[in-house]
Amino acid sequence: MRMALLLFGQARLTHRVAANPDFSILSVIERYKPDVYCCFWNEPEAFRSLDLFYPKDSLLLPTDDFPKWKEEWWQKWSAQVSLRQNVSHRWPMYNNEMQHSRDNTIRYWILVSHGIKMIVNDYDVVIASRPDVGFIRYPVVAAVDENVVAAQNRKLYTHLDQFFWGRSETMRSLLQWDRMIYAMAKAELTGKYGRRPMALAKGENWLAGENTLALTIELNGFTLDPRDFRTYVIRRLK
Repeated sequence: MRMALLLFGQARLTHRVAANPDFSILSVIERYKPDVYCCFWNEPEAFRSLDLFYPKDSLLLPTDDFPKWKEEWWQKWSAQVSLRQNVSHRWPMYNNEMQHSRDNTIRYWILVSHGIKMIVNDYDVVIASRPDVGFIRYPVVAAVDENVVAAQNRKLYTHLDQFFWGRSETMRSLLQWDRMIYAMAKAELTGKYGRRPMALAKGENWLAGENTLALTIELNGFTLDPRDFRTYVIRRLK
């Protein structure tokens, strides 16, 4: 089985990942021997991660470009929701809502959508994962059908975005910047919990990474295949 592993996000505490080979993403690399691809922000810790993971290909994006991507997200999202409610009307209110959560989610999608473009060859399985993911219960990674995404089965999509996989065609089709924006605009227009960004995702985590991924899967015609494994962020306690 040909397998690729896309590691994306902010590289953090690489020494702790390296010190936990039986519980970190290193255990997946050791067991399945995938081709590794990395897409991180261009920061010192990213270079330490590249030295640890030895990727087949890598991309480091400049952190200074983030405001440009954030503005593009807003323009594309608001244009689909209502041209009348563009920057002058909604931006001041929206810009004050869940600032940290929203910015982290936009960063997440910038990196994963750029990273997946590196994987031009076809694989039976492409895994997308945070570099600092740890495993409480280990995943059994196996091929799935076309347009199916396998991820952990947890309530309210908790940690859905930390480790998931599908066929290469599926992952390239799913992990697109514009697909995510389309899903979030559709959620705003059809959500039953109120007209606000990510209205289908109820509660404080309305713009968390797991919710945006779940809605991008659901509202773009993909199928979520829940699997029995558990992850955590390795810098935190289990």
